[in-house]
Amino acid sequence: MAIGSLEVVEFGDYRITNGDSVSADLLLTASSNTNFFDYTSDSASFGSSGDSAGLKTWNMSASVDPASAFVFGLANDMAVSIQNTLTATTDAFGETAWIQKKLSFT
Repeated sequence: MAIGSLEVVEFGDYRITNGDSVSADLLLTASSNTNFFDYTSDSASFGSSGDSAGLKTWNMSASVDPASAFVFGLANDMAVSIQNTLTATTDAFGETAWIQKKLSFT
């Protein structure tokens, strides 16, 4: 039996002031353990700059369908990779920039 779909949904909160910035990037990859040529991936990103005027939330998602994407074999023996980059930048004394990711398993 093949694995039909995988989805990663990420969310969190952030705060920025006075022209600072926050960003998040997500890469989801599924690759066959039995054939090097079978793989699929999806990516998403989020970014904000300026002044958030308090606490704000962010979210993004990526999904893949190995059962449809794999050509050379069934999608029942695979490696799944989730890659994240969270960035917060500020360049002046007294300014703030931070981003958090929340983790929830269902």
